[in-house]
Amino acid sequence: MADQTRRFNVAPRWARSEHPIFHLETQRRALNGSILTLSRGCLPLVLAVLGLVFFGTLLWGLDDLLRWATTWRDLGDVFMSALGRAMLAVLLVQFAIGAMTNVLVIALAAPTISGEVELQSWRLLRTTTMPLREVILAKYAAVIRNLRGPLGGLVILRASSLGTLLLLFGYYLSRDVFYYMGPLELRRFVFDGLWLPPLIPIALFVVYYATQPWLQFYFNSALGMAASAFARSRANAVVVGLTVRLVLWVLSVMVGIAALFFIGFVLAANWAAPQYAPMAFFHDWPEPTPLQVSWVISLSFAAWLFAILVWQVVFSLGALAITRWRCRRLAV
Repeated sequence: MADQTRRFNVAPRWARSEHPIFHLETQRRALNGSILTLSRGCLPLVLAVLGLVFFGTLLWGLDDLLRWATTWRDLGDVFMSALGRAMLAVLLVQFAIGAMTNVLVIALAAPTISGEVELQSWRLLRTTTMPLREVILAKYAAVIRNLRGPLGGLVILRASSLGTLLLLFGYYLSRDVFYYMGPLELRRFVFDGLWLPPLIPIALFVVYYATQPWLQFYFNSALGMAASAFARSRANAVVVGLTVRLVLWVLSVMVGIAALFFIGFVLAANWAAPQYAPMAFFHDWPEPTPLQVSWVISLSFAAWLFAILVWQVVFSLGALAITRWRCRRLAV
């Protein structure tokens, strides 16, 4: 039975319980009572919060329904208004738990190498025949493995908020876009291909939004490992990792604001309507067609989202490569 289990185990060798480094790291963290409590309690906490949010939203929606809903259209408005409130509450909970988990991931990854250096056990570890790559990746996998509870909670939050967001978006299109289109406008929207460009950023946004819990865990774990390789103590590694993460978060916010300014103001408010552009620079430009506007703005959003995904993957791989390079020098 054990041989059959190993045969169908698709995890790499360094991410299995029989790997000595992976086993040691997972057992070492499991002895930490606070981490064990958080890992076991995060999922029930998330489910309880979601239950309270949707129950409270249901009661609020019933109050609106009894006070002013008189038609089927009002019933739809009440339902979507309730979903909007639930969406806002879930996003706030998701932000709070996500920020706490990011800090915890870095704090858990930071001592993985600096702790060995501080306890003077790193050189002993390097005397084994185990490749350095396996040592680093096993520690990296163990960090993620020990926080699978918070990761599962974040995945559930993302799934619930994503489903609610898509439902709200579909209702907005049917109520405020397609409802006011005449037969000619609807025919142009379908046969001129105006529906195709927005599908690209929408599909990419769904991929981006759904994969963020995993990518953020990989990102922060790799960052904590890199900080651990350069620090001489566990405390310094935690401080360096959290400081770098804060700087990267501020830079990402600034880049996001710049991207939204370019797409919303430069493209949508100026280039798409040059005659009424707030910037005089665009007044002499030819007016683009609706299809051109749709393609340019949609592809700009898609390029922004794609750049974020590529950055997260490249940074994680680069941080692991830097960790390996630094650890090789530590053994000298």
